[in-house]
Order: sequence, then C-alpha cells, then structure tokens
Amino acid sequence: MSDDRQVHVIVQDLAGQRVPSARVVIERAPFPKPDSFSYCDKEGEVKFPINSIGLYEISGTALGYETASVTAMITDVPVSVVVISLRSSEL
Repeated sequence: MSDDRQVHVIVQDLAGQRVPSARVVIERAPFPKPDSFSYCDKEGEVKFPINSIGLYEISGTALGYETASVTAMITDVPVSVVVISLRSSEL
C-alpha cells in the first residue's frame, strides 16, 4: 500500500466554472473523527493527504452557493480526484 495517497478535490459550479476559496470538509465514514477542512486555491482545488483507504464524505460550500457533498471510495492509488458541483443559492 502507498503511504503517499491523497485526495485532489475540485470545486466547481453547475456550469463547470471553478469556485475559488470554497471550504472543503473531509470526514471518514462511517467512523468520523474530527473534521479535516481546508480552502480551495484560486483554481478551485485543494488536496488532502489520506492515511487509509475507505469511504470518505467530502463536502464543499462557498458564499452564494448551497453546500454539496459526495461520498467517495478512496482506494490504494496515489491520487484520487473528486469533483464537487455547487448549485447557486440564488436559483
């Protein structure tokens, strides 16, 4: 098993435009530990190191958007890419 696994999260709106500064929270399911969170860079991306394979709940939120979440199965690959699409709260 790799010791350098990571989740690469991309946050975008429904049109595919990246959402910079979105807050992303990652939790291990079904046994959540204290939440780990970070903010996306100007490209709407953030990376988290992953210590073990399994299910993770990943959610994103940003000003002007509804919170969205996905459940991702993280396997023994170096990088897992997860895309979160946010819906405008003004729709």
